[in-house]
This record gives sequence, C-alpha cells and structure tokens, in this order.
Amino acid sequence: MAFARGRHLGLEAYLADFEKRLSRLESGDIWKLERRQHFQQPESESWSAFAAGEWDDALRTLDDAGPSVRNELVALADSGIRVHRLRIAEQPLTPYLQWEFHSLRIRHRHGEDIRVGGGELVAPFEREHQLPEILVIGDSVMYKIRYTDSGVLCGAELYADAELIAACRDEVVRMHSAAVPLPEYFDRHVAALPPPHGE
Repeated sequence: MAFARGRHLGLEAYLADFEKRLSRLESGDIWKLERRQHFQQPESESWSAFAAGEWDDALRTLDDAGPSVRNELVALADSGIRVHRLRIAEQPLTPYLQWEFHSLRIRHRHGEDIRVGGGELVAPFEREHQLPEILVIGDSVMYKIRYTDSGVLCGAELYADAELIAACRDEVVRMHSAAVPLPEYFDRHVAALPPPHGE
C-alpha cells in the first residue's frame, strides 16, 4: 500500500468532513484498518477509567454505552451501510488492546463486521514503515488517520483518487477475509486475561 500525500485535515476539519460524507452516503461499505497497538482516547469515559486502573468501571461504562452503539449501527444498516473492521493485534496484547477488544466485542454484537489478524498479515506491506490506520467510506474517499506519538487522534490525510482508494480497499478486504472473526479471537486470546494495570 503506497500512499502519495493526501490533503491534510486537522482534527476538527477531519471530524466535520467525515460526518458530512457519512451523512451523504446512501448505501455501501465502510472499511477500517487498525494497526497501532496503543492509543489514548481521553474523550472516552471507559478508556479514562481503564487508564486510571479502574477495570470494573471501564467495563461497566462500555456496557452502559451498548444501546447507543446499537442505535448507531442499526441506523447505518437501515441505510444500507455496513461497517467492516480489520484489527491487527500482536501478542502479547498491550493493555490498551485488551480494553479495546471489550469495546469491539460490543460493536460486533450489534452488527459491525470485525475480524482480527496478527502482524504477519500486514508484514508484506511493512518492509519500510508500519501501515497507517485507514478508513474508506464507499468508493469516494479514504482517510489516512493521524495520531500523535502518544496515540491521540489529531487529524487525517484525505484521498479522493478512485484507483488508490480501490486498491487499498481491496487489500484490506483480502486481509479481512483471511483474519479470524472477533468472537473466536476474543474467546481464545482475551476472555481469560486478568485485568490489565491501566496505562
């Protein structure tokens, strides 16, 4: 996956552009590739509890958010939009990933199509650099999502070249099909883990 330079968007511009394009999407698929093993999500009450070492509160807050997640995904499905995610996870899991898998489990339960692959799945593309996080909406736009060194969302680069979008989406689709469904991965690698110690 080779990326030319896209159009730079700061955080507010990226979020606004994403919401605008999503609201205009009448049907199609959203594909997300998550590669980093650690993020910070201070906007999330559950993540903040996890980072503070309050594991039970983190899980409870995730469960409390389940109905809003369901409403979000049902609304997209009713519009003919399906959300797919490929989560790359290396062993041993980082504390962040352990928390995120509980969040993703809820999203999967309510209709998001999530599969998990190891680092070997993306290794052919990472001879020089680790793959970025990418998000493809339909056929018209792709974002290379940008984060600070500590993993805080800070913006994106926007791509509108149809051939580039199709090529990247096709590779994500191919890897997604070769990955493990989230429930199977969760039962095998996450369910029995002791609570993490936070960030």
